[in-house]
Formats: sequence, structure tokens, C-alpha cells
Amino acid sequence: MKTWITYLFAILLGFATCLLFGNHSVDMGFLSSLASLSANILVFLYIPLLLFAFPSAVASLGKDRSGKRCLRASIVWSIATTLVLSFSAIAIFSLFQLPFPVTSTAGSSITAIQSLVAYITNDSLTTLYPVNPFLTLTKTMNFTLPMVIALLIFGYALIPSSDIIRPAYTVMNSFSEVFYRIGKFASLFATILVYILSVHLFMNLYQEKTVVAVPSFVFMMILAMAVAALVVIPILFALFTRFNGNPYRVISRSLSPALLAFASSNITASALVNIPTTRHNLGVQKRITSTMIPFHNIFSRGGTALISTLSILMLLKACMVEIPLTTAIVVALSSALISLAASIAPSLETLFVPIMAMALVSIDLSGLEVALIGLLPLTNGAALFIDSIISSVGALISARAIGTDIRISYEDSI
Repeated sequence: MKTWITYLFAILLGFATCLLFGNHSVDMGFLSSLASLSANILVFLYIPLLLFAFPSAVASLGKDRSGKRCLRASIVWSIATTLVLSFSAIAIFSLFQLPFPVTSTAGSSITAIQSLVAYITNDSLTTLYPVNPFLTLTKTMNFTLPMVIALLIFGYALIPSSDIIRPAYTVMNSFSEVFYRIGKFASLFATILVYILSVHLFMNLYQEKTVVAVPSFVFMMILAMAVAALVVIPILFALFTRFNGNPYRVISRSLSPALLAFASSNITASALVNIPTTRHNLGVQKRITSTMIPFHNIFSRGGTALISTLSILMLLKACMVEIPLTTAIVVALSSALISLAASIAPSLETLFVPIMAMALVSIDLSGLEVALIGLLPLTNGAALFIDSIISSVGALISARAIGTDIRISYEDSI
């Protein structure tokens, strides 16, 4: 059975479990620890895959002088998806004009949320300070940019331009294949982890009660995910590929990591599944998936920009009767800009981006933004679902740019 089917079944089973035990006493501390363990297992396996696969992939692209074309295609894809999805939020919001609901965290001190954002931002940024390359590698967890920078330098030096370097390149490439095999094995048997993560997600939302009292907000998130996955990304894919290929076939084969990202709210954990899935389902070469998936996970955050823009507009609607179009455009642009740095706040992207975007354009909601915390599991899951699809499709766009993608039959996909 294909992984996207088993993952979807696991999420539905997690929802059913929540409905069954939601009114009973559940040890949320134990459930949170179990969910954290599940996500950490995926990250634990992803880090060594990145460590060995990224440098050898950079060296391979450098050897064939195709790295610049891949990177150029990825940058354009990242900017296009971020801007278009951010402005799509204006169109989605204009259809219903819903205010952001009151959550259990409404009325909390704004200083708490500001302190949280500042702490996470500072903690991530300090890892960029060059002290010890081995310390950087060991400290890498969910914020992978420092590790990617170090491995990029290593990969450039690993380009097999002489006979004395070629054995090292061969060894690194062989090790990367080993960890790809581990990643594929983990993706096939990660259904139980998806189930645990989805139970934790739905139990958090059920205890919040806002989704029960205001189901229109859930509908808004589902609509945003559907518009992104079924309308915006397919149109952009068609434009980038000059209408060569079926975008819905590509997106359907990218659902496994997207569903995992939704359940875990962790784009790094989903990357362990995303890399082998993009290779075996979309026919993208290993050297492209090893470099472009990490790149897109860091910088291509169109889903985060979409949900953040939508959240800010809904917060503004709760404060004012009408929102001028110019204000909505400024919000969309600021969210798109800040989303490029969303990776410094892992698992809190749709809290970090709205707070920083509103600060950038001097929007003061007098503490109303603390309501974001209560629905963070849903908004962040929805954003990363879209971001994961953007990463997968973006890797295929890069493969098309250098003409190395191949067609994979459905029977051979995972």
C-alpha cells in the first residue's frame, strides 16, 4: 500500500481516537512527550542523511556544472510561490471576511509571546555564529541552515576535480546511498509515528474547544490548503514547465511528507520522508533531492506566508469593520518577506511570521495577537502541509531545469 494512503489512514484514525477519548481524562504530558519522541526519531534519522547526502550532491552538481541552473530555478520557484500564495490569502479572506476567533490564550500577556519569539529567534541565530564546525553539526536539530552552510563548503571542496579527491567523493556518495535506504525504510514504516502525532494534534485542538465552537475557522484553513494545493501550485507548476506534465499527479505523489508535516508541525521531521519520496515518486535525481529539499525547507515558505497573511487579516477583522485593500497588500508583502526567515522559529512559524510582519509594518493590535497561540497546532500544520508540497514540486522544477527528471510508474512509487 502506498505511503500517502497509510499516512492518511493514520491521521483519520488519530481523529477517530480523539473523538473517542476526547471527553475522558488523558495525560496530555505523556502524549506530548510521545509526540515529541516521534518527531525526534524522524529528525534523528534525517540529520545523518543530510550530513552525507548534501556534500556529495553539491560535488556532483559542481562536477557537471549544473548547480547554478538548479539553484536559479529553485530561487525563482521560491519567490513566485511565496508571493502568489501570500496574495491568494487576500482573495480567500475577501470571500468570507471572518474575524479571528477568541481562543483560550486570548487575554494573556503580550510580553509572554514576545519573549517566546525573541528566545527562539536568538537561540536559532546564535547557531549561525561560527565557533566550531563540529559543534554546529552537533547542535543542529530543527534549524538546519548552519549545517547546510557548513556542508555546502565541504561539498564544494569535494568536487572530484583530481584523482586524489575522487575516492573521497565515491565514499561520501556511497554513504549517502546507505542513508537514502534508511530514509526509504523509515518512510514505509512511519505510519505509527504519524498516528501518534495526529492524536496529539487533534487532542490539543479538542481541548482548545475553539474549533468546536467556531467550525468556520477550520473551514477557512481547509479552504486555504485546498486553494494552494489544487489551484495555485498546479497553475504555477504548469507555467514553470510550459504545461508539460500533470501537476495533480505530481502533487498526489507528494502527499506523504505533506501529511507528516501537517501532523507533526515540523518541516525537518517530514524531510526524512520528503527526500526519498521525491526521488522514488517524482523521478528526481538523488543529487537534486539532497540539495533542493533542504533549500526549499529553509526558504520556500509560501504556505507559511499564506496562513500568516490570512491570520493577520482575520485578527484585523476582529478589530475593525473594514480592511482597506492597501492594508491587506502591505500585510501580504510583509508576511511574504518575513516568511523567508520562518525556519528560525521551527514549529512556531505561523506565530513568528505574523508577529514579526505586524511589527515590520507597525500594526498594533493591543495584545489581540496572543489568540494565535491557541490555534497554533492547526495553523502551523496547515502551513507546513503546503510548504512540504512546495518543496517536492520545487525539486522537480530544478530537475526539469537541467533535464534529468524521469517518469516513475505508479507501481514503482512508494
